[in-house]
This record gives sequence, C-alpha cells and structure tokens, in this order.
Amino acid sequence: MEFITDFALGEDNAVLLLVLGVLAVAAIVLGAIIPPRLAHHGAAVARRRAESRASRKGSARAADAASTESAEDLEAHEAEEGIAPADEDDPDLLTEEDSDTGDPAVDRDLGRRLGSLVTTATVVAGWVGVPAGLLLLLVPGSSDVRILRIGFFLIGLMAGALAAWRASGMMMSAFGIAPSDRPRAISRFGGLFVATALGIGALPVALSVYFMREDAASPIIAYAAGAAVYALALHAIASLAHGTGHAATMLVGSDENEIHAEDETNPGGPHLRLAQLLRRGPARAATLVALTAALAAAGIRVSVPVFATHGLGITILALTVAVAVALVVALFPHTGREGRERTALRAGQLVPALLGVGGMIAGVALWLPSSYQNLRFTAVGMGSFTDKALTGSDSPVPRSDLQSQITSAISDMSQWITATDESHYANTFLDTLTLYGTHPNALAALGLALGAVITLLAQLLAARVLDPHQSASLRAARSSRTGGALGAMTVLGTAALAAAGVLALGALVLAVLVVLAEGVPALALSLVAFAGLGGLVVITASAALHTSGAFADRPGTAEPWRDASRTGGAETAVGVQLVAALAALPFLATIVAAVAGASRAKSVWEDRALHAMTPDSVAVLGGIALGVVTIALIASSLLHGLRRLGVAAVVETRAAILDGRDTMDFDDLPLTSRRAALAPVAIAALMPVVAGFGLGPSALPAFVGTLVLAALATAVASTLAAGLSTSSVRVIESGRYGGPGSWGHSGALGTTVLMGGLRNALGTFISMAALVGSLIGVLSVASMINAMIDGTNEFLRWGVALVALLALGACWLYEITAPQTDLEDDFGEDSKPLFSRAEDDGEDAAESTNPLLMDWADDDEETDGADASARAGAAAASGSSRRKKKGRGAKKKR
Repeated sequence: MEFITDFALGEDNAVLLLVLGVLAVAAIVLGAIIPPRLAHHGAAVARRRAESRASRKGSARAADAASTESAEDLEAHEAEEGIAPADEDDPDLLTEEDSDTGDPAVDRDLGRRLGSLVTTATVVAGWVGVPAGLLLLLVPGSSDVRILRIGFFLIGLMAGALAAWRASGMMMSAFGIAPSDRPRAISRFGGLFVATALGIGALPVALSVYFMREDAASPIIAYAAGAAVYALALHAIASLAHGTGHAATMLVGSDENEIHAEDETNPGGPHLRLAQLLRRGPARAATLVALTAALAAAGIRVSVPVFATHGLGITILALTVAVAVALVVALFPHTGREGRERTALRAGQLVPALLGVGGMIAGVALWLPSSYQNLRFTAVGMGSFTDKALTGSDSPVPRSDLQSQITSAISDMSQWITATDESHYANTFLDTLTLYGTHPNALAALGLALGAVITLLAQLLAARVLDPHQSASLRAARSSRTGGALGAMTVLGTAALAAAGVLALGALVLAVLVVLAEGVPALALSLVAFAGLGGLVVITASAALHTSGAFADRPGTAEPWRDASRTGGAETAVGVQLVAALAALPFLATIVAAVAGASRAKSVWEDRALHAMTPDSVAVLGGIALGVVTIALIASSLLHGLRRLGVAAVVETRAAILDGRDTMDFDDLPLTSRRAALAPVAIAALMPVVAGFGLGPSALPAFVGTLVLAALATAVASTLAAGLSTSSVRVIESGRYGGPGSWGHSGALGTTVLMGGLRNALGTFISMAALVGSLIGVLSVASMINAMIDGTNEFLRWGVALVALLALGACWLYEITAPQTDLEDDFGEDSKPLFSRAEDDGEDAAESTNPLLMDWADDDEETDGADASARAGAAAASGSSRRKKKGRGAKKKR
C-alpha cells in the first residue's frame, strides 16, 4: 500500500483518488453492461408481441376454416404451441408496428444516421481542434510541458468523442426497453448514462493528479479545452439537425398537412427524433465530460493557491461524490402514486441531491481545519512566502517564520488598510492578512452549498415554467389563438422573466461569496469554483431527467409518464448552462493574475494595453464590446445555417408529400451541417486570440467575463422559450384553445419553430462557446503577455489577430457559399404545389387577378363570375376556420 501511505499529498487524498478511479471505471463498465440487458428484456417482450399477433391471426383463419371449432380448442392449441394469449391490458402489446420494439420512432437506419452525425461533429472538432492544439506549442514552457499540454488537449478531444459514441450505443439500447419497463428504467438508465459520462471525464483527471499532483492544473486545463471544443462541435451539428427536423415536421407535416409530429406518415418525424436523440444523448454526454474536466481544472488552478493541498482534495471529493450520486440514482427507480408521476420524478432528483450535497458539505466541514494557518501548504510547494510584499526581498521565507507576525497583525486590520495604497504589493499584503483570519472549512462548505442551492432552484424554476399544466404554458397557448406573433411575444416575455430570475439568483450567490471572501478576489473565485462543483452534484442527482424525454416520451409509454418526462431535457439544460458559467468564471483569476504580474512594456501604449484593467481603459471597453460581438457572430452564423437547412427541408418535405412518399431522405444533412457548423465553432475558439493579441491582454478578462455572463443570459432565456413554446403546442393538441388544426395550433407551431431556432443558435451551444473562450484565453494569455514584453514588434502581434480574423472570414465564406434552395418565383406549373397552401375542399384556389400568375389558372377559363365568387367564398370560409381533415386523407390531390 505504498502508493497510499507514501503519497506526497497525504493518505486522505490518495484514498480519494483511488475511490474516484474505481468509481469511474465501474461507471464505464456498468454503462456498457446494464443497458443491453434492459434492451434484451425488451426484445423478449417484442417476440412475445409478435407471437401473440401471429396467434390472433392464426385463430382468425382457423375460425374461418372450421367454424365448428370452439374457442377453448383454439386456446388449447395456442398453449400446446407455447404461444402466450394476448392480454388487452398489457401496454407492451398495445402497438403492432413492424419494428422490433413496436415503436415507430425506431427505424432500421437510425443507428447509421446517428453515427453519421456524430462522425460529422468529430470532423468539425478535428478541423478546429487540431490547429488550436498545435498553436499551444507556442505557449511558453519547456518542451516537456508543451508536449504534455498538447497531448492532454488531444486526449480531451478523444474523451469527448468516446463519450459521444458510448452515449450513442446506450441510447440505441434504450430504444429496446419494453414500454412497461420504461417508467422504472428512467432513473436506472439516466443514472448509468450520466455516471458513464462523468467516469470518462474524471478518469484522466484522477490519473494526472496522482502522478503530477499540483502541476496537473495546466494539463487538465488543456484537457478541458479539448473536451469543450468537441462538445461545442457536437452541439452545433445537433442544433442544425434539430432545425432541419423542426421545419420539416412542424411547418409542413403538422401545420400545412395536419399530420401529428409522432405520426409515422409525417416525413419529417424521423429527422426530428434523430436530432432530439443526438442532443439528449451524445451531445449531453460530451457536455458532461467537458464540465467535469473544466470544473476539475478550475478547482485545482484557482483553489490550490488559496486552500493549498485541501483545495485539490475538495475538487477530487466533489468529483467522487458526483459519480457516486449518479450510480445511486441508477439503483432506485422513481415510482409514485398514480397521478403523481411528475412529482415522483422531481422528488427523485431532490432526495439524492440533498443527500449527496449534505454529505459532501459535512465531510468538508469536518475534514478541513478551522484555522487557515493549519492548512497543508508544504505538500503543494507553498511552504515559503516568495512575494516581495511579504518577504521584503527576493529570497523565500518559510511560512513558519512569519505566521506569528501575521496572526498578531490581523488583530487590528484598520491600521494596515490606512497605511497601504492600491498598488499590487499592498493588495497582496492585505489579501494574505485577510486569508489568515478566515475559517477555511466554513468557507468551502458554504461555497459548495450555495452552488448546489442555486442550481437546484434554477432547475425547479424551469420545471415550474415548462409544466404544461401551469399558468405559463396555458397563457402561451391561449395567446396563440390571436396569431403566432402574439404567442411568440408571450413566450419571450415569460422566458425572459424566468431567465432574469435565474440571473438574479446567480448575482445574489456571487454577492454572498464576495462578502464571505472579505474582498479577496482569489478567495472569491475559489468559492465560485466550489459552487460549480456543488452544482455538478445537483446535475448528476437529476440524472433521470437528462435522458427521460429521449426514450420514455415515446408511443407505448403510459401518458402520465410521458408527460412527466417530457420537459426533463430542458430543465437539466438550464442547470448545465448555469454550472458552465460557474466553471468558466474562476479562470478570470488566472488571467488577471498573469496580467497583473507581468513586467512593464517598452512603450506607453503597449503598457496600457497590458496593465490597464480599469473601466475607463480603451482595451477593457473593447474587450466588453468584442464579447457582445462574439455572441452576435455565433448566433448569426448558426441562424444562417439553420435558415438554409430549414428551407431545404421544407421544400423537400413538400415534394415528398406531393409524390406520396412517407419518408424524406435528406442524405446530404451531414455534409451541409458540417459546412454550416465550422464558422460558429471557429469563432468561439479564435475570438480570444483576437481579443488578447489585437486589443491587448488587459482586454482578455473583460472579454471573457462579458462572454460568460451574456452567454448565460441568452442560453437560459432561449432554452426556456423553446421549452415553453413546445408545452403550449402540447396544450393545444390536447383539445384546448381550438385544438389541433385551429388558428391557435398553427400559430403555436410557428412559434415553436421560431423559438427552437433561437435555442439552437444560443442555448447550451452558446454556454459551451463561452467555456471554450475562457479555456482558450487562459491557455494563451502567457503568449499574449510575452509578445508585449519580449520586444516583439507590435505589428507582428497585431498580425496574429489579423490571421485569426482571416481564418474566421474563410470559415464564414465557406459557409455562405454553400448551395441554397431557390425560392424565387419562376411562374411555372411546378411552383405552385411547392410554395402555396393546399385548399380544404380539394379544388384549386380561386383564380388570381394578378396577371403575373395567370399561368396558374385552370384550363377552363370560361368559368363565369358567379362560380368564381362561390369558390372564393368557400376558400375564405375554410381559411377563417383553419379546420382540415385529419390524417393523410386530408392532403389535397393536386
């Protein structure tokens, strides 16, 4: 047991690392074993369904052939053949589709199409990630450090890819779960899904910390950056695929032809289900890997200089608790009384969250010393003071020689405050004195608790807003009766109010953390990192909701459980976005410390661009503006791709319906989405380079802070808006406010596509873009500083920013030059069926008086004015009611 007893960071940290490694491996193994077994039982149920169907058909034929044979004889014959009799109340036998599971959402090509999109995301991540990783070779450091940094960046890319592919296999196994088993499998499958992703993300962290200890911070940051780039690319592909499926399913299938989104005759349905599967499966798994790595990097980088060895231990403890909580969730199914299914699922996330966070807080409070001077500094190379502000010279001084003087000095802090100024040395001196007057165990426990509380409250608020039975969804559905525009206004207003509530909670928690830190920036950001770790535990406690909508909200599942699981993905997405912001903000401490500790530049302008981090600095104002511009560029590039793909999907779906086809191939989706996803991913990765090299290193903290906060606001608002619009459609489709086919239904469908587009362009994608920006910024800040103090010509430094801008321009040009569907009028006979609405009565529309459209007139031009007036009146009446016949029979034969 020497690897525990001789561990430099102590036996407690060695045990924690060992437990984390074992749990990570166990989670990965269980995730590979259990889901196929659940699917195996579903396959057995499917065989029983097929046998029961065959027995009923055989019984009917036998009854026709021998009418004298009694029912008892038929049942005896079935028993002899080993065929179980059909049970009309068995939910597994309610559907009789041709697929293995009896679920129209599953088709034979689903796995291939899902794999092609994941492969596309891998290509995009490689195009952006590999050059970014090679640029890390320019970051100062020894050859070993540079090779290690780029190696961990590539490991991050591979970890994200591994999690995505593993999630794809798990989601395909989930489709095999029998309908009667789905309610009990919600927590089991969700827990294994989240635990597997966390295990993949945490295992390299445990190994690197064990072998490199406190020096693992820089490699883990590179590892987190690689994982975040992959997650960003996968979210871009998922957003584009979702926009394509939304447009085809909602606009053409549901709105124009009144085919329900889940109807197997809706040509866009398979593409929408594929996009939802990609977002809730591989994309969510890659996001969890990136969050795990980023929080580990933030905890080690920011908290170790403040909490010494215990800062590293708290980070490892939080990761261990997170993986353990996910595995615990998988052990206990969420079951409740009939009619209380939604409450049972939400209570299922509340109980493990309280237990996990409570146990973690208690452990930290008892484990850490209550006095700052009792922290273990020597094990992480902090046994001596090296700052001139404390030592008065360049020679290091052991902490034991100065601790007695520090403890006596903190008895009267006012005298030191009045005797010092705002210089760097004075601030360092006052911060050190303040730290020695704190209680580390209480501060760390409060940081973890506050992060858990805010994440839990944000998810519960999202659950309240998105509940289709609550006032927000009902109000949005009711407003849609007046048109899609007013419905969209209602949705946006409600989502903005809820997002403001989440941001207010976040601001309150940040204010409390600043007060607890007593004005010490490094301590405050360390507590923010701990808050992110507490939020990660809450996210893992909500494991059942991450994937519930992907496999439980499907035909065959009991309707109460479908309704309960439907909004789980959006609720947990809000928590993920909040924790992503908490993971990105602590890196501001590293960037600010690097800039503040840099040497002076050669000229006044260069020195201001390097050190002036005040609100009136031109560089700081430029960084704020560039952060806002980055959000706008990312959103506009994705919206442009969504428009192009959505238009192509609508036109192709209309053509498929006109041709009588039930499916729409859209085989070029991987290629077109790859072309559209490159620009936004490249913008997120290269804009920090533009900010640091172009405006100066002092602009980088302002850029990162603005990017993170603006991304949080837009991500939460767009996610809630998309979920709320979807809930309003569900309300109308249930029969309220006009029901399916009404004007309200049409307006709600259009609002859903609009809000879905905003969520696709912003949402979790923009949160991951902010995380990528902060990680790239902290990795490259040293190069930016060296370019200003080592005599490098300023034009060469600006040239780096210009090259980055040219690369972004090339990516943008590559996107906008993609082939687009022509929507111009060609005044031909083929134009009207594709770009005009079908009439209810099956007749051609009234002849237009526009001479440009005379080519569309009926062949019989001798129709008198009375007949034309009658047709116009009938068309007006049908248009005012917006009622059409249901099903495929309602589609007009042109």
